[in-house]
Amino acid sequence: MKPFYLIVLIIFLLWIFIKTLSYGKWTWDRKNRTGAIAIVIIAIVELVLPLYSIFFILK
Repeated sequence: MKPFYLIVLIIFLLWIFIKTLSYGKWTWDRKNRTGAIAIVIIAIVELVLPLYSIFFILK
């Protein structure tokens, strides 16, 4: 994978991660603690899983 595409992909994944975390914070502020924790877990998985896959593709 070319470095430019890799950088664009990582920026895109970080953008999705930050948007999801902001929704999790909004949910936490609305006193929905269980939902906020679930959203944070989903945000972490949606960031880590593609990066983990890319690591093994490049290896």
